[in-house]
Amino acid sequence: MTAASIAARQYITKLSEIHPNPTIRVEFGKLRDDYEKKLWHQLTIRLEKLVNDPYFDNNQELGEFYDHFIKEFEGRINQLSLAKICLSISRQLKDPNQAILFIQHACSKIGEKEKEANSLVLSETASLNLRLNPPQIETAKNLTDKATAILENLTGADPAVYSSLYKALSTYYKVKVAPTEFFKNSLMYLVYTPLEQIPLEQQSNLAFDMGIAALISSDIYNFGELLAHPILQSLKGTKVEWLGNFLYAFNSGNIQEYENILKNYKSDFENTQALAGSAVLLREKISMLALMELVFNRTSDGRTLPFEVISKATTVALNEVELLVMKALSLKLIKGIIDEPNSTVTVNWVQPRVLNISQVSKMRDRLTQWEQTVSNTLTFVENETAPELLA
Repeated sequence: MTAASIAARQYITKLSEIHPNPTIRVEFGKLRDDYEKKLWHQLTIRLEKLVNDPYFDNNQELGEFYDHFIKEFEGRINQLSLAKICLSISRQLKDPNQAILFIQHACSKIGEKEKEANSLVLSETASLNLRLNPPQIETAKNLTDKATAILENLTGADPAVYSSLYKALSTYYKVKVAPTEFFKNSLMYLVYTPLEQIPLEQQSNLAFDMGIAALISSDIYNFGELLAHPILQSLKGTKVEWLGNFLYAFNSGNIQEYENILKNYKSDFENTQALAGSAVLLREKISMLALMELVFNRTSDGRTLPFEVISKATTVALNEVELLVMKALSLKLIKGIIDEPNSTVTVNWVQPRVLNISQVSKMRDRLTQWEQTVSNTLTFVENETAPELLA
């Protein structure tokens, strides 16, 4: 045994005997046994679990634990797992500067060929740079660009690697106040991140931020993916529960519900600077979503809409209907033709959206109606067509 391995064994043995927390003391004993038997895989699994134990949230003893124990065998274990362990330890450090220094120290020996591990380290370091005061925005962007470039040449990378990258990108675009990009990258973060791994407070904060981003973005008119995700449930019972109802109103183009929420939660709306500053955009968006819902609820042979019908459904003045439709056409929310002399619009396509249960039910009813129409047509043809023509 080398001097380093002897020192590591003595260190872990001491922790297994005198650590003040009995549960953690037992875990240190198991680590000692795995280390002595050179069971590197089992040792790695135990370490990944141990460094994420809530006990270590309020102390910084894991930094010393790395230096005196993990460092001795870091080259013998899976390097992606090593990166995960080191990054978990860095999260115990409240000062992002210290966390960055620890990552640079602990992960410096990870080889260039370990692409997943390197991408993970780059993404986590980017997130830490965005927590600095002031945030190091350009440094973070350069790091995420490098992480993205690495992953572009990989297939089937560990979900944790993608999760870390999209979390960093989400934070970056939040700092840059780019709602569309923030929303898209946050959705991707949720794709790769089990919800139970996100603390409840962070869940509600993310759900709120994503809801605001979706509303104030001039490019997002589909709220279904967010509404279908369980993270939105984290808003229930909070002071911002109304935001979830606001999103549902937008998704269904329900102007009456939209106005009711504005009335009932006026102070909350006005105190949410991003929403208050986008009042004109929000009114335009709910009108266009009401137009999309109007078209969606029509059968294919009933999609020639008089301006008066659109005006009533969207609560837009009659002389502003054409402008509203032109805006919807330019955004590719609908496709169709405006008949200005007859003041009508013929719509032949609506942008696909994630549907809620009510909308799916309406679609089912229309399919049932269509099936009946086809059946009636077939019966008519069979009854009215001369038998000799069918022979």
